Amino acid sequence: MCMKKITYKKSRRITFGLMFLACALLIFGGALRFQVRSTGHWLIGAGFLVLIAAMIFDWTFSVCPVCGEYLDIRTRGDYCPHCGAKLSDAKEPLPGDVTFEETALYDDVLCELIDMSEDWEKEDSCRGYRKNEVSDIEGNRIFLAKKGEETVGYLFGHTEEAKKSSSVMPDGTPYFEVEELYVRPSFRSRGIGKALFLFAKEAVSSEVSWIMLSTATKNWKAIMHFYIEELGMEFWNARLFCGTGKEDG
Repeated sequence: MCMKKITYKKSRRITFGLMFLACALLIFGGALRFQVRSTGHWLIGAGFLVLIAAMIFDWTFSVCPVCGEYLDIRTRGDYCPHCGAKLSDAKEPLPGDVTFEETALYDDVLCELIDMSEDWEKEDSCRGYRKNEVSDIEGNRIFLAKKGEETVGYLFGHTEEAKKSSSVMPDGTPYFEVEELYVRPSFRSRGIGKALFLFAKEAVSSEVSWIMLSTATKNWKAIMHFYIEELGMEFWNARLFCGTGKEDG
């Protein structure tokens, strides 16, 4: 499967390059032969036709920047049909007026976190996720991404020490476990989640050796790309499930 994907990408780049090369040669040849009216005009016209064909080829066929799967013109400006990544906002920059802060659990902060977690639950993007109660948030360190007075994202978690039952790090190792990281849908794909994570990482780095999190997302391709490729996290373990046909029994 990987070999096919790599071969496709490579052949697409070669084809696109050859089309542009042919375009340049035709136009250059036409310019040299311009005094021979019919030949020069035909060569220049053919060059521009190849240029238009190359542009249509590049516009029509592409690959998802997250999962690398083949896309066609019907998915441009929409969501990737393979991993669900939003394609239209993939290159939007981090808004300059977004700020990050650590905060105590004030009443207004608590209300905002619960409201956003309710929105998260409605998205149905994580298996078994339900909106937070007060007890889910209490005792955690809370980090916010804010645009003016509006909270557009949050991260909360707590510090733990590895127990003897842990198989991934030595006993007694201090680590920060991220319980939740959420960004409002209209602010996603702009680097806010990454910046918020790095802000929290800087804040806890003097106290812990590792930052850890678990995810039950349904869109695992996109989330693994985000955590591993963008945030530089390491993949240590996984829990996989296979139905037996009696799940509802």
